[in-house]
Amino acid sequence: MSKEQAGFSPDIEKLIASVATAAAVAVAAEMRKPAPPTPQEQADLEAKQAERRATAESIKQQKANERHIQEHVCTHKHTGQMGGTHCVYVRDNDVPTSPGFVLCQKCLARFRPDEPIMRRLDPTALFDTAKWNTLMQDCQMNGAEILG
Repeated sequence: MSKEQAGFSPDIEKLIASVATAAAVAVAAEMRKPAPPTPQEQADLEAKQAERRATAESIKQQKANERHIQEHVCTHKHTGQMGGTHCVYVRDNDVPTSPGFVLCQKCLARFRPDEPIMRRLDPTALFDTAKWNTLMQDCQMNGAEILG
């Protein structure tokens, strides 16, 4: 029996073809889905996620400890007969308007004058203009200027 004999109109043929195509796409998409994880795979995944959480928490704690040392423990100066400072002046080459920063070579703290643009560009630095001025005076560098 031919199509003309069955009495299908061209619109119905297009509809049947689009439904068949949609069904084929749905079946193919369903076949591509991965199998659900086994209980062992699920347990392994949960263990890995717990390990990642623990690692992230330990890194956060380490960063908090470093920040505490930079702010409250390190004096940024040599003790005893050495005198002087652990700090050096570093010029920002990428930001020509920046006065730079003072880097403590002992605790790796970066001291910057309190400027809004630098708070955005270097959020982990310590922003204290008075401390920056004090450390700049101690740095052995010619031509350093003090901000007020």
